Amino acid sequence: MTSSPIRFSEPIDTRTTELYSPDQFSIQPKYVGHLEGIRVPGGLVKNRIRRLSEHVSNYDFGEEMVLACMLKGAMPFHSEMQKKITKKTRTALYGASSYHGAKSTGEVNVYLFNPKDFEDRHVVLIEDISESGLTLAQAQKDIGAVAKSLTTIVLFDKPDAERLAHPQIDGVGLIIPHKEFVVGGGLDYNGKYRDLYHL
Repeated sequence: MTSSPIRFSEPIDTRTTELYSPDQFSIQPKYVGHLEGIRVPGGLVKNRIRRLSEHVSNYDFGEEMVLACMLKGAMPFHSEMQKKITKKTRTALYGASSYHGAKSTGEVNVYLFNPKDFEDRHVVLIEDISESGLTLAQAQKDIGAVAKSLTTIVLFDKPDAERLAHPQIDGVGLIIPHKEFVVGGGLDYNGKYRDLYHL
């Protein structure tokens, strides 16, 4: 496996911006009163996804690439990327978890990985958030062992968080504060809030 040939633009850093009031935005009625604030409006998230997809589309691997989705949180991000990438792609799934609620368990449980889906292919791995780094590092180890090349894209990154592993991240959408537990944009809390438009 070789490292990513794709070069990405700098992410948007939101660590020093103030939270927006939830009253300023349209949110689902079921989430009214649940949120401390809006860190990143949904429109900005969508635009960063579009920009990341442009970077992928502008690079020619010379063959069909595999757009790999980290389950389950990256599904909305993966879906948006797939819609916007203009090159032909094949979808593959990788399932692992190291969180229960808001805390990392410190162990990675891999529950879905078929090496044949990635073998000798150019793989673009899509992940929703990087915090402890554990699940992403495990995915890179597993996929990287069989892939021709591996590019990793993370929508939200917490570079100031305490890393338990240090995966290589090639493209980042937005940088967010490490002390905030965030939901929305595909991120959940015990299975809830994934469908929240904003972060």
